[in-house]
Amino acid sequence: MNPTAAGLKTTGALAVVREGDPSRDPFVGDADHALNHLGVGLVDAVVPAGEGVKRQQLPEDSGALAGVAAFDPASDAWLDALLAALDDNRRLLADLLAEHVPAARYRVPDAGFLAWVDLSALGWGDNPSARILREAKVAVNPGPHFGDEGAGHIRINLGCAPEVLREAVTRIGALAAETANAAAAAS
Repeated sequence: MNPTAAGLKTTGALAVVREGDPSRDPFVGDADHALNHLGVGLVDAVVPAGEGVKRQQLPEDSGALAGVAAFDPASDAWLDALLAALDDNRRLLADLLAEHVPAARYRVPDAGFLAWVDLSALGWGDNPSARILREAKVAVNPGPHFGDEGAGHIRINLGCAPEVLREAVTRIGALAAETANAAAAAS
């Protein structure tokens, strides 16, 4: 589900709007993380509810329980796998952008799960995320939401399955190619 289409705001999601009925896709948002209030327990779950969506806050202690589990030595293998998956996705994004959106500028970060991509060269204005959502059906974070320096940029959450990342960048690349072809035909 696209949380924005459901009237929700999130700062930490990458969503690919599926063909068919996207309102049937569940979404979990972590307001603790998004608002930099870690440990407060503000975890929301949005699940399909007939024609619309149902929003419910998970139990207050869910954030605390997740924190305890994350620091338990039994989670070390999980954490190692997570860090490796994020590293793989950072490199995958660079490869996908080079292949599908060569005009994009992206520097692979050393760590983290968020990627800043400069799409200024595409000429899609200060907030390319609006066009990407409308025409490619991919929800990314708008760069301008993070200050004037974010103009022309998008933020992509790398904490997703590689297949989601591939689909998102492929769709953005198709939109970039379509835009370039239309501009060439008009000139």
